[in-house]
Amino acid sequence: MRKMKMLSDQLGSPDGAHVVAYEKGCTYAVPDPLAEIFEKEGWAKEVADDAATETPARAERLNKEGAGDKPGKPALKSMNKTDLRAFAMSELSLDLPADMTKAAIVAAIERARAASQPAAAAS
Repeated sequence: MRKMKMLSDQLGSPDGAHVVAYEKGCTYAVPDPLAEIFEKEGWAKEVADDAATETPARAERLNKEGAGDKPGKPALKSMNKTDLRAFAMSELSLDLPADMTKAAIVAAIERARAASQPAAAAS
């Protein structure tokens, strides 16, 4: 593990299974392979071991806390673009282009949620 200070907002997978939103200006303990990518791409720089660390994934916290109008569903419009992309990728398995606008990401998430709801019984 290496302590990295983020120079830009990025998504990353510390374990190869879960996507995490790393926020610009925050310091995280990151597995070596991910730290190497962040550093190589210029997205983060290594800092001293005694630097304070943050916990990643505001989107993950919001989802667990149910900050939206329904339990377990975050308020999408209150989330930033990075958190929305992380939520879409980790919770809904959506592969979104990097250049999508926030409004387009929210719309994609809402469509995916609607598609995953059971169809109403025909009367």
